[in-house]
Amino acid sequence: MNDASPSRPGLPHGVLDCQTPVSRQNVKRMAWLAKSLHGLLTLPAYRERVEPTIHPTAQFDPGHFSVMMGFDFHITDDGPRLIEVNTNAGGGLFAYQTTRPYVTGADFVGQYAPPTHHQKQLLDAFLTEWGLFARHNGVERPLRRLVIMDDNPTGQYLYPEMRAFERFFNHWDVAATVCAPEELEMDESGVRLNGEAVDFVYNRHCDFYFDTPAMAGLKAAYLAGRVCVSPNPRMYGMLADKRRLVGLSDPHWLMEIGLGEARARRLAELIPQVRALDSFTPEAFWEERKQWVLKPAASHGSRGVVLGTALRRNRFAETDPAETLVQRLAPPSQVQCDETAKPLKADFRLFAYQDRLLGAAARLYRGQVTNFKDPDSGYAAVTIA
Repeated sequence: MNDASPSRPGLPHGVLDCQTPVSRQNVKRMAWLAKSLHGLLTLPAYRERVEPTIHPTAQFDPGHFSVMMGFDFHITDDGPRLIEVNTNAGGGLFAYQTTRPYVTGADFVGQYAPPTHHQKQLLDAFLTEWGLFARHNGVERPLRRLVIMDDNPTGQYLYPEMRAFERFFNHWDVAATVCAPEELEMDESGVRLNGEAVDFVYNRHCDFYFDTPAMAGLKAAYLAGRVCVSPNPRMYGMLADKRRLVGLSDPHWLMEIGLGEARARRLAELIPQVRALDSFTPEAFWEERKQWVLKPAASHGSRGVVLGTALRRNRFAETDPAETLVQRLAPPSQVQCDETAKPLKADFRLFAYQDRLLGAAARLYRGQVTNFKDPDSGYAAVTIA
């Protein structure tokens, strides 16, 4: 990427020159879980249990999946534990850039570019997604124009990565532009940018169900099958909504939808138990609060997340039990980088499309939960130890 980090001269924004080791066994476990969760989408019993409970917009099936799925893990003493599933996972191109952190200039050509087969693998995820949409809606043209859309993109930490995606698609002859929703004309007839039809919206926006006024036009175009939107509400509702983890972390629930006992227990072992806060009495939860992490059910990223070890009585009293989930604590590992005085906490994000792995990166940070506020934080390369 061309956008340099002001705090780390010579390094692209958001990228750390810090190798983060993971054992081959743990990589295999994480990959197995990511593929297994995608596989649940093909189970009729899973769809029958989940579909009636999800947001109405998510009940619409657009006929395709979601590009750049993200599966976030902590590596504990007992192995990897899934912390969250993301449909709009950022950092995919950072995952490539971390392996060549001091290279600037042209992103996708020359000796320092990501290998061509990696680029084609990434491009193929988007082209496959477009092909599924096109067949589902009777469209008979190739992918021509794509927008990378987010709320106030220039103000986002990952804006340089969005710009890199823009250059990536243009390099591979797909016209691409980074934009905000208000820059688009959107209604039930389709999506347009500067009067030209948009085929594909690479959606980085965190209004997952298109509930806000800014997303009303996109919602209309999406439900009318006039534009390919990926990631989309369907995949968020079916897999990434935090409420799904209540069932996915319960081996008995998994067996009820048809998984064998061994597979169900293996899945649940890798997913820390998640419960609704209102399944506890206030007194019972307070007694064991240090074993849990509180998460607003409808939040994204780390917004509103509180470790039970840091929870105060007044904060607990203000928490809405009906809108809060609790996840059993799975502490992150730490890594010592050459240029930092103290170790950084690490979580590991696997990027995938359907059951294909596209890459991995470590996200290094300080604080209670994953964040990039500290100048030493950012994305780092994963190495197989």
